[in-house]
Amino acid sequence: MVLCYFAAFIDRVNVGFAALTMREDIGLSATAFGLGSGIFFISYFIFEVPSNLMLARVGARRWIARIMITWGLLSACTAFVWDAKSFLALRFLLGAAEAGFYPGILYYLTQWFPNKRRAQIVGFLLLSNPLATIIGGPISGLILAGGAHSGLEGWQWLFIIEAFPALILGVIVLLRLPEKVEDVSWLTQQEKHIARRALDEDFSECKHKSHIGVSRIFLHPLVLSLALIFLGISMANATVNFWLPQLIKNAGFSFIVTGFLSVIPYIAAVVALLWWGKRSDRRNERVFHIVAPLLLAIAGIAITAFSKRERC
Repeated sequence: MVLCYFAAFIDRVNVGFAALTMREDIGLSATAFGLGSGIFFISYFIFEVPSNLMLARVGARRWIARIMITWGLLSACTAFVWDAKSFLALRFLLGAAEAGFYPGILYYLTQWFPNKRRAQIVGFLLLSNPLATIIGGPISGLILAGGAHSGLEGWQWLFIIEAFPALILGVIVLLRLPEKVEDVSWLTQQEKHIARRALDEDFSECKHKSHIGVSRIFLHPLVLSLALIFLGISMANATVNFWLPQLIKNAGFSFIVTGFLSVIPYIAAVVALLWWGKRSDRRNERVFHIVAPLLLAIAGIAITAFSKRERC
């Protein structure tokens, strides 16, 4: 799942690197690029719930594979956009194709890991975000620095090459992903029984807690509060993912150096994710472990906003 989500972030953040030359080639303004980056999440939002309902109906193996193969093909097709309208259309379709992938994976993981281990497991999953930039940033810089080949510009090759991980992993998921604990051969019958008992205990505890009807989910204060928090987190992530490469390049760095400098925040993220999720599970505490990093992120963004940018 970490590899699959890694492929998702590769295809999600590479547009920030492609924009270094793509915007000029197809006459894409900063406003149009920002709109195209954001319209991805509009279609993602619209199709997210229906996508997860389908996942629960047809099974994680088929549906996650469908998501990955579809978005891989559409991401590769982004190499052939020719103006702002075609760019917006591809981004909208890409969001619709990928809709439900992250919450679908979270739902899938609840079928494997009990609540007491979930923060650490989600922490491992979220490693995909920084790893995608740590690995993809330098690779994207090298592809762009390579220039045009066989009639295609560097940014076009970037979209095509970086779509392959999603396509390959999508096929592997379709062929190999186990639906539930009982399906795997690398656990003994005793281990399967222990794992299933832990999951059933979690499920029994949830049944005795308050139940929210589907019609009330979107108006429930807790759901709205958590959505507002996640909105802020997503806005900050999107800003960094889509605009950081252009900010660094505009400071006077080469494509290759831009790719390497872009990874610095994400190296810190890898260390923090591994340690913080494990610490949260060990202490069985969630509120402080959510609030503290958010306050730290606010401070970092505020300092960045008021710092002066020096050209090299």
